[in-house]
Amino acid sequence: MEVHHHGHIEHNTLWKQYLSQFLMLFLAVFCGTLAEYYLDHNLENEKEEQYAVSMIQDLDEDLVNIDVDLKNKTDRIHNADSLTALLFSGNKNNNAKIYYLARKISVLGKSYIMTDGTLMELKSSGNLRLIKSKALVDSIQSYYNIYQQFQKSQIFAMEELNYYREQMIQVFDVRVFDTMINRFPEIDMPKGNPALFNTDPILMNRFLMRVELAKTSATLNVQTLKKLRASAVKLRAVLNNKYNVE
Repeated sequence: MEVHHHGHIEHNTLWKQYLSQFLMLFLAVFCGTLAEYYLDHNLENEKEEQYAVSMIQDLDEDLVNIDVDLKNKTDRIHNADSLTALLFSGNKNNNAKIYYLARKISVLGKSYIMTDGTLMELKSSGNLRLIKSKALVDSIQSYYNIYQQFQKSQIFAMEELNYYREQMIQVFDVRVFDTMINRFPEIDMPKGNPALFNTDPILMNRFLMRVELAKTSATLNVQTLKKLRASAVKLRAVLNNKYNVE
C-alpha cells in the first residue's frame, strides 16, 4: 500500500514562500526607512548649514551697525565733555561753539538694532534643535542676552536724552537753533556769537546736570555695545570654524 506525502510537501513549500515574502517585505520597509532617515539627515544638515551662512551674514551687518552706533555715542560723550568745559570756563566768546555742541548732543543718531531674522526663525520654527553644538547654542544665547541688556540701557539713555532736551529749552534761544539745521541731519555752527537765552546760575546748574546724566547713559551704552561686539565676533568665529563657510 502506497503512502502519499503531497500535503506535507505543499505545506512546507507554502511556509517557505510566506517566509520569503515576509523577509522581502521586511527588507523593503527597512531599506526604505534607512533611505528616508538618510535623506532627512542630509536635509537637516543642509538646512543647518544654510542657517549658519544666514546667521554669519546677519552678524556682518550687526558689526557694521554696532560700529556706527559706537561712534555716535562716543562722539556724544566727547561733545558732552567739551560742552561742560566751555560752560565752566565762563568765556562768553564761545557761545557759538556752545550752541553747536548742545545741539549735537540732542541729536539721537542711528541706534543699533539687531539683525535677528535668522535667530527669530530658528526660535519660532523650532529649528534651533538642528544646531547640535552646545558651545554654539551657548554663544548664540549669550549674544542675544547681551543685546537685551543693551536694549535696557538704550531705554535709560533715551529717557536721559529727553530730560536733557527739556532742560535745553530753558537755556538756549530756539531761533538760533533754527538757523543750524538747514542741512539736517548735519548741524551747522551758528554765525557770530549768539547770546544764551538764560544764564541763571540755578538753571545752568540743572542743565549741566542733565549733560552729565546724558553722558553717563551714553557711556553705559558704549560699554554694553563693546561687550555685544565682542560677543558677535566670537559667535561669528564659532560658526565659521564649525561650518567652514568662508
